[in-house]
Amino acid sequence: MCSTTPVRHYLLTRFNLPLWNKDKRGLATRDEVWLEDRFRLFEQYTLPSVLQQSCKDFTWVVLFDGDTPPVYRERVKGWAERCENFKYVPVKSEYARFYPQVFARWIENDLQGCVQPTKVITSWLDNDDVLGCNYMAAVRNDAQRLCGGTFFFYKRGLQYFLKQNYALWISFPNNHFVSRVEDFTLGSHLKTVYEFGTHYYLSRMENVRSVMLDTKDDEPLWGEVVHERNVDNDVKMSLDFRFVRDSELLSCFALNRTLNVGRLYCWSRFLPHAIKVFLKHVQWKLTGHKMGL
Repeated sequence: MCSTTPVRHYLLTRFNLPLWNKDKRGLATRDEVWLEDRFRLFEQYTLPSVLQQSCKDFTWVVLFDGDTPPVYRERVKGWAERCENFKYVPVKSEYARFYPQVFARWIENDLQGCVQPTKVITSWLDNDDVLGCNYMAAVRNDAQRLCGGTFFFYKRGLQYFLKQNYALWISFPNNHFVSRVEDFTLGSHLKTVYEFGTHYYLSRMENVRSVMLDTKDDEPLWGEVVHERNVDNDVKMSLDFRFVRDSELLSCFALNRTLNVGRLYCWSRFLPHAIKVFLKHVQWKLTGHKMGL
């Protein structure tokens, strides 16, 4: 039975808030080199994937460091002109670590005109990742049958390795493409998908509802762009994967590339790097310190 409760969907992205000092290789994330690289990735990959969503009924709230240089703020204005869903929200650096509350208060202010009880969906998107063209539609549809407070994920997605130009179809339940549905009435307070600041332990938390959803025909709905300046994304420690042979699948993510699909090429690039990442994880578990790649 379809719900008659109004629905508001918010896509939430932290752009260049000063939250991390280094990327996965140990390089600085607060300098001009990193910022230019992140703007380029966003413009080439993330923004196009959001623009081609089949469902346009959502608001994209993007938090920026309030000290972002003017030349970059001008580029952001161009993004807002291309994407009417896009909302630029500057945050003072001293408040950056309170981003969950910043998101929640912004949305509550946006809902001030809602006199009816409203179902609010918030979805997590990093600034260098991509969405399948039906992602927002699937999230909105599935949220209708979930009770308030529930976190939900889709376990199947893609990893596109930028430098090597190959892609993996992967089943990875503990991914960060998580959404949350909440029941909102005027005067109440939202918590959003970022309430705990991390997605890693949601399935293990007491009194937290989280569900893993399948997709029709195993359709991958989310995508990670794996590049040299990721803070964390890399080869997943999962055996449930396969190389993508059909470049047309990437078009669903606005990744208009002709893939390298040769078996020898893919395995010769993938296997050495996967072993390196595996050793990094072993070292991290043993010592508690991440090892740069």
